[in-house]
Amino acid sequence: ESMLPVVALWQGVSPLEFPTVDVDNRAGTILGLQHLVGLGHQRIGFISAKLPGDNLQREQAYIEFMRDRFGGLPEGYVQRVPNTLAGGETALGALVNLPEPPTAVAASTDLTAVGVLHAAYGLGRIVPGGLSVVGWDDLTIAAYTVPGLTTLRMPTHDIAAEGVRIAIELARDTNASREPMVKCYEPTLIVRESTAPPSS
Repeated sequence: ESMLPVVALWQGVSPLEFPTVDVDNRAGTILGLQHLVGLGHQRIGFISAKLPGDNLQREQAYIEFMRDRFGGLPEGYVQRVPNTLAGGETALGALVNLPEPPTAVAASTDLTAVGVLHAAYGLGRIVPGGLSVVGWDDLTIAAYTVPGLTTLRMPTHDIAAEGVRIAIELARDTNASREPMVKCYEPTLIVRESTAPPSS
């Protein structure tokens, strides 16, 4: 009921109470998975980092994609971990010990993906020859890992700019609708050196 205009950004799965600008988590996850499938990967694991509000949109998109494309996924292919470098390391350790380990890993954040790159080196899994890795967010560090991390770039500038535009519009027009709504922007796939066709 406040006269002060409120606009939410990146609300994830939080209750939609305000005009909102967000990233399309589902579209981005599918974009990354399609990239891996296009390279020939079928055994694709997923590292689901704990995001604010227990946002599982990226994990759910992965599960739906694998069911639609391959009829399901092996047990253990989804690893839920803290959104930390150590979380990525722990997840990869579990994935490589599966009876049929994945040839590629999609991570729901760059932070866990960088942890995967570090763990892969320690486990003797050459990236991308022995394991392809895709991250999510395109943090600054993603361009400086070795190899460079293929990832989904968040349209941060567009989301922030649109949020400010809506807020200014609401401030100027007190009669403008403040009903909950959401405008989504699709991320962009940034292909670097961490993805390649499977070696076997």
